[in-house]
Amino acid sequence: MKKVVELIKELRKTPRGKAILFFAFYLVFFLVLAILARINPGVREVNMESNKEQFYLSTYNGFNYNYKYTINIDGKVSTITGKKKDLVEEFTIDYGDSKESYYKSGNAYYKDNVTIDAPFPFVIIDNLDLLVGFSYYESTTNYNSGKEVLRYKISSDTIGNIVNGKEYDVEEIPNDIIITKNDKFIDSIDLVLNSYCTLSNTCTNNMKITMDFYDFGNVGEIENPIS
Repeated sequence: MKKVVELIKELRKTPRGKAILFFAFYLVFFLVLAILARINPGVREVNMESNKEQFYLSTYNGFNYNYKYTINIDGKVSTITGKKKDLVEEFTIDYGDSKESYYKSGNAYYKDNVTIDAPFPFVIIDNLDLLVGFSYYESTTNYNSGKEVLRYKISSDTIGNIVNGKEYDVEEIPNDIIITKNDKFIDSIDLVLNSYCTLSNTCTNNMKITMDFYDFGNVGEIENPIS
């Protein structure tokens, strides 16, 4: 042990020696991680291609725009049309055979002036920033028009942890997040959540949420129905 200490002291005296110590330290560090991962099944491998930059929709689109969300679950389609101004929103869900109107202020949802839980699928949409931030980057396609399409993958286990604190520790096909941007704004986001929706018993086969954004900066004041 004494000889090892003396060797370390000698290596620290030269730049080359310091470099050797640096790489030796990280070699030992990763060997320890590998051993722990085998001992403890709860330790998961880290995908070094993960999306390292936190995503914020507001960074691109601000807090003033109209939107239309299309939800397709096993072929049954419903649409949400709404508008956002600062921290308030007003929207209508069209289920095909009925419509319901809602109001949102901050994180609180209201229907007929009564506070309610977030209607589906806002429990997913409200966590969009986290979902993109914890996804894995796959590819980018650039077009001559200036349009840019970014593709990400995200596991159902990650979605479950973010949305409802549940884990789906099974082999699965990852879900897709597809973001379409122009020079200034994000025009649309597609959440293809087939794997997550089947594991969470939300659908039988497939679920897709298409989020379209438009009329940026053109939304006037939204009347508060609960004031």
